[in-house]
Amino acid sequence: MKNKEIVLLLGSVLVIVVAWIAFSIYHNLITSTTPEDLEKEATPINPLFDESTINKLKERQQATPLFEVDTSVQIPTEDISSTFEPTPISSPSPTGTSLAPTASPGGQLAP
Repeated sequence: MKNKEIVLLLGSVLVIVVAWIAFSIYHNLITSTTPEDLEKEATPINPLFDESTINKLKERQQATPLFEVDTSVQIPTEDISSTFEPTPISSPSPTGTSLAPTASPGGQLAP
C-alpha cells in the first residue's frame, strides 16, 4: 500500500471513532437511566404538613402488646377420643370362588 492510501484509511477510521464516541455521549445524555415509577416516587414531598392531623395522631390511645401468656385461664382437659368416633371404612372381602385349586389338610389338591 502506498502512504496516501494508509493515511486515507487511518483518517477514515479516526473520523468514525470520533463520531461513534460523540454519538455515545449524546445518547447517554438524553437517555434517562431511572425507571418512570421510580422517578414518580423520588419527587420531593411538600414540607408543609397539616398540624391538626399530626396533633390528632399524637393524641391517639397507644396500644402496647403483651408478650405474656395468661395462665389464669383454665383449659378443659376432657378426653377428645370419647367425643369423636372413627368412621368405619368398608374393605373388600375375599370371595369364596377362586380359580386356583386349594390344598386339603393331607397335602392333596381338592377340586
